[in-house]
Amino acid sequence: MKALLLALVLVVGCSPSTTSWHEFPVREIDVAEHITNCRGHLFGTVRRVVNAADPLVTTNVHEVADRRKDRHRAVACRLMQDAAASGRCGVVENARPGFSEEGGDIVFGQIFMWYGYTGVHWNVITDVVPSDGYRLVYQTFPGGIHSGSDFYLNEAGIAFGETTVMQTPYEADSTPQSNRARKAAQYAASIDDVERILWEKNNGMYTNDWPIADVNTGEVAILLLGTHAKKLWRTSEDMAPFGTPGFLWANNNNRDPEVRKEYVAQPDDRPFDLMFSPWNRDIAFNEFYREYKGRIDANAGVRLWASSPVNRAHACDGKITTTEMANQMVFLAHHGKVTLREKFPTKGWRILPDLPGAEPHLSLGYSVVSPVFVADRLKAAHVTRKAPKDAETPKLELGEVAEEYEITKKELWRGTVEPASPAESWFVSATAAYWRILEGLDDDEQLRQRPQRAPDRRPLPVQPRPLARHGGDLDQAPKD
Repeated sequence: MKALLLALVLVVGCSPSTTSWHEFPVREIDVAEHITNCRGHLFGTVRRVVNAADPLVTTNVHEVADRRKDRHRAVACRLMQDAAASGRCGVVENARPGFSEEGGDIVFGQIFMWYGYTGVHWNVITDVVPSDGYRLVYQTFPGGIHSGSDFYLNEAGIAFGETTVMQTPYEADSTPQSNRARKAAQYAASIDDVERILWEKNNGMYTNDWPIADVNTGEVAILLLGTHAKKLWRTSEDMAPFGTPGFLWANNNNRDPEVRKEYVAQPDDRPFDLMFSPWNRDIAFNEFYREYKGRIDANAGVRLWASSPVNRAHACDGKITTTEMANQMVFLAHHGKVTLREKFPTKGWRILPDLPGAEPHLSLGYSVVSPVFVADRLKAAHVTRKAPKDAETPKLELGEVAEEYEITKKELWRGTVEPASPAESWFVSATAAYWRILEGLDDDEQLRQRPQRAPDRRPLPVQPRPLARHGGDLDQAPKD
């Protein structure tokens, strides 16, 4: 393994029937209440139990951003934004007997593209073992209850991801994409299941192409999901929907004329170009197909992800799985740009601006991610793990100055001093703190039998009257 990838979170026993994973309303939520019945382990550089007290509060950052952009352009209740046209993710999949060196197995991969200031935070792989539905694995950010980068794999043999296309209208009485995608990852056992769950109560926000692979049947598909229109291309109906038999890709470019019609609702009723035009990445995918036709495998996918223009400046990582790997919920993952180009905060650079808190986006190489293997080893380790011994309370060693810190606790002063004004606050706080320090020192029999202290170390007598009765003047207070 070249590099330890990310942190890995294992969550077990989370049932949507009790925690309502897929029933979140369109509002800010407290995710902690939804994991009350769940236990999880975070391990990597740190390993600990995840519980309901943890601050897991993020739902769908994409929809928040997209709705904010909608408001900035708003002239009606159904509006659009085209910021996604620059491209966020790229997904490619191959399924065709004879196309793979492994004899027709699926090769499925995704690149997550996001601007670097926050892109570094998609560094968590979450493994969920639910009490209902299928075990699932997804890439996410700390606290993510859905992927966000939209790379999902479940034990039913379903893998899917997404590439963002231009935003279609918003449907208010509906369910966010994050909820539907998370539900599909847990409950889908077929391409039809994924399509149905993503389409049901679709709110249109964060419009995507959804490449889907079923490693059990060998079928791959792409679901373009608008708001009120959709298009499903699948190899069981047409092996070459894009002219490349068995090879399907998505790169943020809406290819269906009916879904593109949803872009007609433009601010100021401005005209919109409904014609599809291939982008440079569409051309690059065609060229890759012609070069690797008949021998597309994981290694070819690695080379594709590292090529330009497929890998763009704001690419954050790369993931690849095959039929053999997906059957064991295993995939290759590369943290950082797969071109090995490091990204550092730079003044004026839109990809990774030099803003407060900006972190370098380093390239760590490919790792083999096997959550099932890790979880099994953790379980075995927990069985044989011995409980740690209680740490001994450290003993205060004063050495040659020990006599200077001898104290008989019964001689400590009693009572509380009240300040006459804010000017005496220091005295009240200091004496209370000093009392606690002295009280914490040793007070054994030997110390209690020592002779009376020197005059300058005798405890002050208890004063029955606060300083306020003397106008705050310490000189007027009774002396010892």
